[in-house]
Amino acid sequence: MIRKGLTLGLFSILVVSTAVGGQTAPTNNLYRNFDGTWVGFEQTLRNGAMVEEPVKIVISELPKKHLMRWDYIDNAGKGSRFVALNLSKSEMTMHFGEDPDEHLRVTGLDRFASEGLGEFSAFRANSDSKGKKSIDRVTFHLAPNSFNYEWEVTSDGQSYKTYSAFALKREVSSSAPRKPE
Repeated sequence: MIRKGLTLGLFSILVVSTAVGGQTAPTNNLYRNFDGTWVGFEQTLRNGAMVEEPVKIVISELPKKHLMRWDYIDNAGKGSRFVALNLSKSEMTMHFGEDPDEHLRVTGLDRFASEGLGEFSAFRANSDSKGKKSIDRVTFHLAPNSFNYEWEVTSDGQSYKTYSAFALKREVSSSAPRKPE
């Protein structure tokens, strides 16, 4: 059974923050290339089949809060999510509405932070109402003019099955991608 992660994937907002030596570090290199308007499609697993719908995500940096905000516009309406990435802990914390914070283990964030583009993944453990355990993985791919991310689930830790995937292109009028300084 797919958890609310499916719906939450639609309303993601990424809040990126890093801590070095107990102090918050500048995050411009970490999220500068996310900034802008992204348009494309989301595929969602519904009743055993992937359903494709258009989606628009407006990503804006909130530098004083060391985060980015992702605002989603799709057939279901509008929504937002906040997610914090912590380099020193290799952790992503997601928050949406009144739900409790979710903490995910992150891999590949150091390399992504140094490049400003590329890939990183986050993982969370789940269990359904019958106690069956599973692991969700979300993998983010950011290139100069494309942004993709995919939510997958596994029960054996080996074979993953996609239940939500976003394929987006940068709108021409949006911020141009930049290399880290």
